[in-house]
Amino acid sequence: MAMERSEEPMGIEKIKVLAYSIPMMGHLTPLLHLSKALAARGHDVLVVSSEFLEVQDKLEAMNVRWRGLKDGEKPVVEVGNGVNFLEDPNGPHFQRYMDLHMSLVSSVLDEEKPDVILADYVGGAAMLCAREKAIPLVVNAALPTTLVARMTTLLRIPLVKRFVTWMQPDVEHPLTFIKEVSVPVCRNTLTIINSCTALDGCGKVPANFFLSGPLDGFESRSLDSNSELMAFLEKAKRAEKPICYITTGSLMQLTEEQVLALYEGFASQEVWAIWSLKKDKQSFLPEGPERERFFVSGWMPQAEIMDLKELSMVLTHCGWGGSLECMMAGKPVICYPGFGDQNANAQMLQKLGVGVGLNPFTATAADVGAAVKQVAENLALYSTTAREISEAIRKSPGPVATAEQIEAAARPGQLEKMLGHKPYHLQTETCVLSCR
Repeated sequence: MAMERSEEPMGIEKIKVLAYSIPMMGHLTPLLHLSKALAARGHDVLVVSSEFLEVQDKLEAMNVRWRGLKDGEKPVVEVGNGVNFLEDPNGPHFQRYMDLHMSLVSSVLDEEKPDVILADYVGGAAMLCAREKAIPLVVNAALPTTLVARMTTLLRIPLVKRFVTWMQPDVEHPLTFIKEVSVPVCRNTLTIINSCTALDGCGKVPANFFLSGPLDGFESRSLDSNSELMAFLEKAKRAEKPICYITTGSLMQLTEEQVLALYEGFASQEVWAIWSLKKDKQSFLPEGPERERFFVSGWMPQAEIMDLKELSMVLTHCGWGGSLECMMAGKPVICYPGFGDQNANAQMLQKLGVGVGLNPFTATAADVGAAVKQVAENLALYSTTAREISEAIRKSPGPVATAEQIEAAARPGQLEKMLGHKPYHLQTETCVLSCR
């Protein structure tokens, strides 16, 4: 049974929320933004994930509690700012973390007795526990709406399901997990999608899909505390050349050839570059006079950099969170997608007319230089389009309105009313990929 609710002075009925994510950056970050919004509205919010994630200080500043699961996992990539994430993006993490975390999450739920569970769309442990304990469930999908719509329709067609099973017989494959676990859940509970029509032009969506738009980036942020970067920016501004930002995410592991292609490509153009490059990859960079035009660090204050009016363009790996940041900031892009949904996101950005694309696995220094040159020479056109998209997506609901949806989902009967049938947490069918 959930905790007894109380009325806050601001007139909002206080609820207890447990937010769960697997320990991967693109999945965790949106839940942190939602947790912050919920806590600001007076709710008791607990974030749960692997204990190696060093997020406690950040969450305390948001008035959000933290519970690290003692799962024996260790970080293999340090991305800075006190957060560590897993390295291999192609491993069977979704199924593995469901198996690893199922009993741990169940114990936390028994102790905390939340009114509602907020889970990432591949957070299988929290999803199955929600049904086991009949706790209302809200799912967050940090994906374009069109991709979620395709997943929840195509993967239900028998022929497509058989094809996926034939192509990927291993039940631990991410797509198989999504087909068997994520899709049935997303179709049967409130599903928050971090997108909007201005981005991927989605048509009619099911009543249980709530298009939140971006969950961060609505407030401007200052770089004043980063003296080294500020000094570099002053030199770049005096040179009166375009300033670029290079970010390939925390999971993409660049080879020496890729690092050199990026470096030599940008160095061949009259631009200055801020580069978020892992420490162990920085040894690939050559010395020379061109290095003066590069500011390289293992971690960057990305949100603050995106807000710089002097920033002309961004080379991005096209993770959905990074894509949203670029569009919120109204910045032209060079798409450099690596895996998963990144290729679809890159295609979407190019179709919107905000930049160009590169293939990370074949792009040479000449290809990189040509892409930088194309964006620089057409900067006015790309920038105008990106700013128009920024203005449009800033009209999307955002974190506060999304928090209100989560509050509503915690009320008895609300999810059933929305769906017209029993929601996922009250259904009794056995999930195909139940914990082995």
